[in-house]
Amino acid sequence: MALYNDLISASELTVFARRTQQDINAQSVSLAQFFPDTLTDSDVARYTIANGGLVPAAEYRSYDAESTIGGPRGGRQVALQLPPVSQKNRVGELDQIRSRAGNEQAELKVGQVAADTTTAVLNRIEAMRGSVLETGRATINENGFYADEDLGRKADMTTQAANQWDAAEGAPLDDLLAWAEKYEDENGALPGTILASNKVISAFQRNKQVRDAVGGTAVRNVVSIEELNSVLASYDLPGFTRFRRRVNIGGATKDVLSPDKVFFLPAAGTNELGQTVFGTTAEANAPEYGIAAPDAPGLIAGMNIEFDPYAYWVRVNGIALPVMTNPNASMVAQVLNFAA
Repeated sequence: MALYNDLISASELTVFARRTQQDINAQSVSLAQFFPDTLTDSDVARYTIANGGLVPAAEYRSYDAESTIGGPRGGRQVALQLPPVSQKNRVGELDQIRSRAGNEQAELKVGQVAADTTTAVLNRIEAMRGSVLETGRATINENGFYADEDLGRKADMTTQAANQWDAAEGAPLDDLLAWAEKYEDENGALPGTILASNKVISAFQRNKQVRDAVGGTAVRNVVSIEELNSVLASYDLPGFTRFRRRVNIGGATKDVLSPDKVFFLPAAGTNELGQTVFGTTAEANAPEYGIAAPDAPGLIAGMNIEFDPYAYWVRVNGIALPVMTNPNASMVAQVLNFAA
């Protein structure tokens, strides 16, 4: 199939796809807040995994004495191959016949398909962000591409509650305080975000230890979100941030993050945890796509044409991978459904 630029050019579709990407990433339910997009004119993600912790302090000196030499914060260099992620969708004969009122109607139909196709690509990347965050690994086994890379998070930054939070003996406040202390020891600061599902937050609200901390269990069986977050704030912890993003992978609905776990993270938007690296696809350098060299990295969109039957194909392609530049800025704890 040949590239078809007569209705909407590939460069215009690419701009549209990237604006759609910005809109989706700006949503409060996206892990792009913790893995922001980074562009590289390459097919490899190259970055440094920071050792984390505190920056070594400077030293006092006497007047006219030479300054001491500081050491680097430390870390290790990593290079990972960026995998391709793409989808194409068809605008068939009937869609084109119904758009025969003119190019404007046809452009609207192609724009709708391009938005859906871009969303599909970004949903797969979002699912990958969730997998990276939850497991500390970049694992892919799809359509002939295999990768299983350890991204460097310490084993003790993945943990489990002493007892399930929905059990009578569950002690979620004790668990959170112990994990927060561990997180602070590792990072030099308390977590800025606690991500959890509705299921986890509900178990926390109904737990006896939490109700006692609010003011006793005699009055009611559940505390409000405001009361819950007030208890956490009294320990200098952030309130829970609800996360319940779901995506369709291979026809099955999948949680981006497990609804049975709690995730300790830096504050959203601080770029302290990681990034989503987008490289340069083969199409980006093809003259017919009309992409300027500085704009080559990132998603690329275009429309192909076939003549028997007559149809358009809208395709969005990228090479992208979320990585953790500071993997120990994340901590994951199983708090429900231990049997799973």
